[in-house]
Amino acid sequence: MTAPTDIKKVAVLGAGLMGHGIALELAAHHRSVHLYDVSEQLLHKAVNRARVGLKALNQAGLISSDEIETSISRISISLDLSETVEDTDLVIEAVSENLDLKRSLFHKVDKIAPPNAVLVSNTSTFLPSALAVATQRPSQVAGVHYYNPPHLLPGVEIIKGPETSNDTVELLTGFYRSIGKSPALIHKEIQGFIGNRLQVALLREAMSIVRDGHATAPEIDQVVRSRMGKLLSVAGPFELADNQGLDSVLALAESEFPLLAKDRSLPGILMDKIHAGDLGVKTGRGFYDWTVESIEAWRKNMADSLIDMATHDR
Repeated sequence: MTAPTDIKKVAVLGAGLMGHGIALELAAHHRSVHLYDVSEQLLHKAVNRARVGLKALNQAGLISSDEIETSISRISISLDLSETVEDTDLVIEAVSENLDLKRSLFHKVDKIAPPNAVLVSNTSTFLPSALAVATQRPSQVAGVHYYNPPHLLPGVEIIKGPETSNDTVELLTGFYRSIGKSPALIHKEIQGFIGNRLQVALLREAMSIVRDGHATAPEIDQVVRSRMGKLLSVAGPFELADNQGLDSVLALAESEFPLLAKDRSLPGILMDKIHAGDLGVKTGRGFYDWTVESIEAWRKNMADSLIDMATHDR
């Protein structure tokens, strides 16, 4: 079996928002990265964005200034899928969330990539089994769900499909640990994985509180930022429960569980905004009103905060 340290060449399929971040992180950890897309313009843009991301890592003291261009030199770009995957140890698919497109890509890659290569998808929507059926190597197919931006957030979810082998899981877990990630294994595939399910559950409850007039969206965000978010950045829900005392947790659960939102339909306050064309930052209005200045300030604060956290994590 291939050892985690034997993964030297990685193909990243898709040069968009996630693909360029995945590529730059791998390159910064001394892997040879083959970046593929169907657009030459997107590929060149991805390399430029990777350079920006590497400069941010340098400013945070995570890499030296010499490593910026050295890392960029480890990223090769191509419009040719065969050229990209024919000599790789790991293939990471990060194209748009279209099942037919992903299956077609997995089918093609399966025929080209070396027999020992592991194929994974960064999808946040589809299960590994839905992609493994397009290959002749289902035991070497898994999900690896990154969070955005992938080079600053250490967590990844490794999703084991029904036919994913334990060897593949061990290989991926060891590999991601070797490049400084914190992999969490999902032993049995489940729609939404861990992070998305928890995030959507929180959002459903938050929207129900706004809908019923108990608080506004900014007030809820303030509670999350100033209390829950700070706690959850250092401890998970089960750690917090143990430290609170499970008898106290039971009392809270008995009191609160019956009151929580149980809606199966899409939230009305979300659909109303979508129908009004209020889509958030992209249209200048959502749950907040956005200006060019406020968007820029928000993004800078987010980037600075993530870089600060990444510095402490490492």
